[in-house]
Amino acid sequence: MRVKLAIVIVILSAAHAFAAMTDKTPTEKIKGLCDVWINAQDNPPKLAAMTPDAVKDLVHQATYMDRCQAFINGVSNEMIGELSWLDDTHKRVVVGNWEDGVTVKQEIMIFLDYVSQNPALMNKPAVATFRKSVEAAGIYTYTAP
Repeated sequence: MRVKLAIVIVILSAAHAFAAMTDKTPTEKIKGLCDVWINAQDNPPKLAAMTPDAVKDLVHQATYMDRCQAFINGVSNEMIGELSWLDDTHKRVVVGNWEDGVTVKQEIMIFLDYVSQNPALMNKPAVATFRKSVEAAGIYTYTAP
């Protein structure tokens, strides 16, 4: 019995530690990664004319792009069907839903636009800022279960 309890505690601790780590990622960091992602979308590299140093830079940029896309995609996937409190007063539970056909590119662009319009959010957790951005854009809404 003790072993099973210990295993459950370790598993729950690990999940909580991961959630805490994700919640502490600042908006500024994710914005920087996503700025590189947007720049690469607008200016695709021309591989034939690249020097070895340019190839190294491209690999570095690709790492940033992957981290941006993975963060946004991971957070949005986690938000699918998530239960939330509608408000603190009434304690009504609602379910979060994504609008049909929303792409990761749209989510990234909405996130960057929202952060640009609200620079005070740069030191806030990126997860909370992302949620606010998609709620403000109307692509993530809540319904009663």
